[in-house]
Amino acid sequence: MATMRQKLFSIPISQRSATARRILSTNAGYKSIGSFHSENVEDLMRLSDVDYNIPDLPFKQEDNSKQFIECYSHLDRSEFSFVNHGAFGLALDVGLSRAHSWRLFMESQPLRYFDRYLLNHLAHSARCLVDFLTNEKKDKMRESIALISNVTSGMNAVIGGHARCNENNDKKVFYFDIGYGSNKKMCQTYHGENAIEIPFEQDFLPLLQSIPQNSISSRGENDSHPQSADVFLSAFDASVCKLINEGKDSKSSLTGSLLILDHITSNTAIHTPIKTLSKYAREEYDMVTVVDGAHSLLSLPLDISNILSDGNDGQEGIDIYLTNCHKWFSAPRGAAALFCSNTHIQETILRQPAVVSHGVNDGFMS
Repeated sequence: MATMRQKLFSIPISQRSATARRILSTNAGYKSIGSFHSENVEDLMRLSDVDYNIPDLPFKQEDNSKQFIECYSHLDRSEFSFVNHGAFGLALDVGLSRAHSWRLFMESQPLRYFDRYLLNHLAHSARCLVDFLTNEKKDKMRESIALISNVTSGMNAVIGGHARCNENNDKKVFYFDIGYGSNKKMCQTYHGENAIEIPFEQDFLPLLQSIPQNSISSRGENDSHPQSADVFLSAFDASVCKLINEGKDSKSSLTGSLLILDHITSNTAIHTPIKTLSKYAREEYDMVTVVDGAHSLLSLPLDISNILSDGNDGQEGIDIYLTNCHKWFSAPRGAAALFCSNTHIQETILRQPAVVSHGVNDGFMS
């Protein structure tokens, strides 16, 4: 009979951690990442609604009726006027109360919290977020979500992962100069001279501003406005063509390069035509597109199933999408999500999180 060591060394390295977990679980060992008692996270996410059992709260549920009415009673307005949720966000009273209850429960007995409750409730939170953001293909979308602490940590995983996969140091990462500042620094840090900034503010932003506002929808959905989308496409193409014309790259060498887009830009609040740009980048240059949607959750009518591409030939959509829960969604800080339906990208660029811990190699959702 083969020993556990023999079993492990008979399979690829990338699969050994997950296999070891399954072998140990048959001997009363680990059942899920870092837990002896919690069900496997990947299995919990894949269960149908019929087979899935919602975990009970381990403490008394609060009476939130008053908190919904006085939803920001904790906000200090004595010196500052709170204008919008885009900069730093603001948690609802009900969210703060529930977060406080969880912290008290955790500190009252950490072993019970981490080993019995945490993973089951994280899986439930992920399922709920998918249900909230998805109109179709919920089963598929539940295999496409990874909970993260915030979009910045997720973007580090994406951009850093793309750099790690760039063994020949020939793949580029493109970003607009009106994009989020920390993303620019990540590109420069991880990719060095292969980080390419797309000039937009000086020459193309005035063109965007000259488009009559009454011709754009009230929510600024530039994807459905050809004139706005053409401005972004022109800026993107100008940067790519400049590289090719200077002999620094060929069209074929850009395959697998990364294009970073902000769904809503931080400083200028522009709604970027993400579908149009992603479709063009894939069809013309075979690039991977990632969207920083930090400001989008609840400020836009998101349908993740309609946004993501799963990598099938001819399918339109975004390869990777990230969004924060602490901004317009008004959740306490520390909750965000990364979505990706493309299994090849899950196993390459997204194989490793920004911070490696127990869940690495146990599957995309872990």
